[in-house]
Amino acid sequence: MREAVLFTAFLQCPELIEENETALESLSCRTPRHTHLRDVLLRHSGADYEMLAQEIGPDALETLRSLPHVALSPVARHPEDLD
Repeated sequence: MREAVLFTAFLQCPELIEENETALESLSCRTPRHTHLRDVLLRHSGADYEMLAQEIGPDALETLRSLPHVALSPVARHPEDLD
């Protein structure tokens, strides 16, 4: 659950990836889908949202966004609020 919200935060604000790269690298993912998301974020650190979304793919992105705990998270509900 925590992983999905973190991935959403990194997608919404990709500039956070680089400063949290070590923690992201050491993140133990529970599912292959989360492992793929983590690896894409690390591989494309410094990329913008559009590039990351394209690399992740529309199905995986929609699945991530549709998770109830992600949809209710502040980062998903207010992506423009970087605080």
